[in-house]
Amino acid sequence: MHNFNASIYPDFDNKYEDWLYLGERGILSPINDNVDEISTIMLSMLPGDVKSYKSSDALSTSNNCGPLNEMEPPKLLHSIKIFGLRNHYLDLKVGAPIILLRNLNQSLGLCNGT
Repeated sequence: MHNFNASIYPDFDNKYEDWLYLGERGILSPINDNVDEISTIMLSMLPGDVKSYKSSDALSTSNNCGPLNEMEPPKLLHSIKIFGLRNHYLDLKVGAPIILLRNLNQSLGLCNGT
């Protein structure tokens, strides 16, 4: 997989901050596991330390969840993999290119495709 990435992103070590260079290239994968593997490889090529961001670790307590109250919430939440939703964690480095796939807050410019 590393050679595959190198063929699409030649000289990535020196051009990872060049948005024109990055904008002309992309890897499209129909399988999330492949996306995760590619992202891990590309992230390892960037300088700096990895910072891991995690999703929520608790179920809503606003109403009685019935049998869900008996489950181990973090274990359950971390194991869920749903198409269109990211996994439990997101690893990033300063300078890593990312793109939003949903509108989060348009007034702040946090829009799909930015």
